Parts: sequence; C-alpha cells; structure tokens
Amino acid sequence: MKNEEIKLLDIQMVATIIFIASLIISLLLIYNEKLKLLKLKTIFGNKEEQDINIINRIVVLILALVFLYANYKDYELSKTPNELKYNSLELFSSCLITIASIIILYVVVNSEGEDGDLISLQNPTI
Repeated sequence: MKNEEIKLLDIQMVATIIFIASLIISLLLIYNEKLKLLKLKTIFGNKEEQDINIINRIVVLILALVFLYANYKDYELSKTPNELKYNSLELFSSCLITIASIIILYVVVNSEGEDGDLISLQNPTI
C-alpha cells in the first residue's frame, strides 16, 4: 500500500510541474494581449495565440483528469472515517475542476473575439 501512495505522490509531483509550465504559458498569453492593447510588437500572432491557448487548455484538462485519478486512488486508500471524509471532499472538488476545465476548453475552442482577440484568457486552475 505504501508503494501505491508513493506512486501517487510521484504522479502528483510531475503533474504539478506541468501545471506550473501551463501557468507560465498563460502568463505569456496574457502579456501578449497586453502588448496588443499597447499597440506594440507581440510575441505571438492571433492564430498562434489561439492555437497555444487551445493546447494549453487541453493540457489543463489532462492535468485535471490526472488529479481526479490521484484523488480517487487516495479515496480508495482511505483507512479511517476521517480520511474518508476529507478524501471524498477532495474527490468531489476534483470532479468540479474537471467539469470546469471541460467548459473552459469548450469556450476557448468555440470563441474568438473580434480582431482575433482571445475572449478567455483566465489562468488555468487545478
């Protein structure tokens, strides 16, 4: 059982590192939008910006699913009623985050503002 817990922690560590990279990409996209508003040379063109944003949202959805899996496994490994209670709450919150990630991905894929401006640039959250 300890080996499974260690494996889950390793998965969460890797997913967290990927999540930090996703946040940096979001920061670059937001900075790119700021450059557009200031009428300065941007880092990305409109099409590149949209493509990067979509890929980033897909990564966030995959990360949400990874954390959902890890929380489900933690829930299964619960030993005490107290652990079960808190792990079930974490599992529920992971379900909500996964649903939110799906909705945000849908919005990003299906919406592009006027002049190619991105409508949805909020930072991904897990």
